Order: sequence, then C-alpha cells, then structure tokens
Amino acid sequence: MVTSRYFFCHSLVIFPRFRHLTLMQQGLFLICLLLLSGITNTVSAEVYTYTDSYGQKHYVTSLEQVPQRYRSRIKSPAQLPLISSHPDPNYNPRKVTRVQKPVVLVMQGCPYCTAVERLFEKNDISYTRYDIKTDRKGRMLHTQWGGGGVPITKIGSTIVRGYDPTSILQALGK
Repeated sequence: MVTSRYFFCHSLVIFPRFRHLTLMQQGLFLICLLLLSGITNTVSAEVYTYTDSYGQKHYVTSLEQVPQRYRSRIKSPAQLPLISSHPDPNYNPRKVTRVQKPVVLVMQGCPYCTAVERLFEKNDISYTRYDIKTDRKGRMLHTQWGGGGVPITKIGSTIVRGYDPTSILQALGK
C-alpha cells in the first residue's frame, strides 16, 4: 500500500496538489486522465488520391482500393481538402450534376476524329464512339445534332463540332 501511494505521489510532479488527494481520489483522477488521453489520440493513415475518367476525384486509404487503370496517376500522400465549418450558402446538392460520358460521332479515315479519340485516351476519359458511315445509331444522332462534318462531340447538353480540345476539356470540367 505504501509503495503504490509513493508511486502516485511522486510520479506526477506536474500536479503539485496531487499528493494531498486520498488514494481513491488519485486512482479516479488517473483513470479519468487515461480515458481522456485515449479520446484525444489522433488517427493517421496514408491517403491516396486519383481522378477517374469522369473527372471525379477519389480519396482512398489503400492502393488496393484504386482501380488498376488509375494506379499510374496516384498522388501520395494526398492533401485532404479542407472541411469548412461554414458551408457555402450557394451549395445545393440537388443541383450537383455528374458529367455525362462523352459521345463522339466519327468517320473512318478522318484525322480530326482520330485526334479527338486520342485526346480522350490521353486523358483517360471513357467515351462512346459511333461511326456515321457504318453505325445506324451514329447516322441518326448525326441528323439529330444538325449534321455537317465530323467529329461531333456531345458532353451533356454541350455539342462541340470539329477538333477543339479546349472546348471539350472545358465541357468535361477539366
């Protein structure tokens, strides 16, 4: 009993009045102190970030959670976005729209069509391709979208005629 009292009295020099407490009070105090120290421990983990083909940013805690095709673009450790305690008053979750998968109308042998497709592949953007000469749906969409030359790229409600990488990437939010 004397040794435990001696331990409690002299081990916590930070609290000068600690030695005047009874053994029961010292024990309760230490239990509270241990519980509080357990609550305030910080958790840390490595966070990886990657951007998918729709331009959506993802944060994960292990490499296994990253799809194989995006692993070459992983940034580690990632800076997590700041979380504001005061949300943006203009934010409306119902108005948040996901960028639709681009649809490209092409024709075999068209160098500008090939350039649009290379742009999507270079930026790892999945897209739907229709050849207006060989695909019935492609001819129908070509007529619906006003015809003319190719390539024609539709992203959501935006139609981009010809090879215009700036407009295409802007419509994708990049």
